[in-house]
Amino acid sequence: MTGVQTCALPISSSILKANQETGIFNEYFVVIYAGIIDKLSIVVTYVMDGQECKEVLTIPLIQYKNKNEYIFPLNGCFSTCGNYTCLLDHRQHYSMEFAIDMAQLNEEHKIFFKDNMKEEDHVIFGRDIIAIADGEVMDCYNDFPVTSSWDWEKRKPYFDKYGALPSQCGNYVSLKHANDEYSFYGHMIMGSVAVNKGDKVKQGQVIGNVGHTGMSNCPHLHFQ
Repeated sequence: MTGVQTCALPISSSILKANQETGIFNEYFVVIYAGIIDKLSIVVTYVMDGQECKEVLTIPLIQYKNKNEYIFPLNGCFSTCGNYTCLLDHRQHYSMEFAIDMAQLNEEHKIFFKDNMKEEDHVIFGRDIIAIADGEVMDCYNDFPVTSSWDWEKRKPYFDKYGALPSQCGNYVSLKHANDEYSFYGHMIMGSVAVNKGDKVKQGQVIGNVGHTGMSNCPHLHFQ
C-alpha cells in the first residue's frame, strides 16, 4: 500500500503438495488512511526445496467515480452512520461495503427521546423514500412483517420462510440506473413499497416509506 506502513497477516504454516493451491478468504481493510492508497501488494514468503522464496502480487486500486448524477434518497436533514469509515459495520459484507444508514433526530438532537418508544414515535418513521435517479426496478420485497432478531436461532425461521435478503434488509427496492449503476433501499414499512419488479421509475419518484423491518435497531433507511 503506497505511503502506508505494511502489515503482515499471521498465517499458520501449511504444506502444499504438487498442484495444490491456497488463498486468502474474506479479508477486508480495518484501517482508514488519510492519504490515497493506490495499490495493494500481497507478499507471500515460503520455503521450497530448502530455499526461501517470495512471490508478490500487486493490485492497482482505482477510485470509482459515478457516471450518473444522483439526488439524496430522502428530503430533509438526516443523521448518517455505518458508512465506510465505520470499520465493523457494513464493511464486513462485500455487497454492503459502501452502505450508509440514515436516521433522523428530534429537536433535542436525539433519535430515542422517551421511554418505550414505538416505531411511529421516531421522527423518520413513514418518511417518503425517493429514487435517486431514473431507473428500472430490478427487485423488490413488500411482505416482510417484523424486525428480525439479532439472535440467529430466533431469526432462522424468518430466514427459512422469507429468504436471506428480506430477513436482513426487510422490505426493499433495488434499482438499476444508466451505465450499469445500481441503488438499494432497505427496511421499508411492510406494504409501503410503491413499485413492482420491472417498473420504470423517475428521479424523485416515491418508491416506499422508511420503516423498521429486517435487522434494524431503530427506524431508518439502509441505502447503498
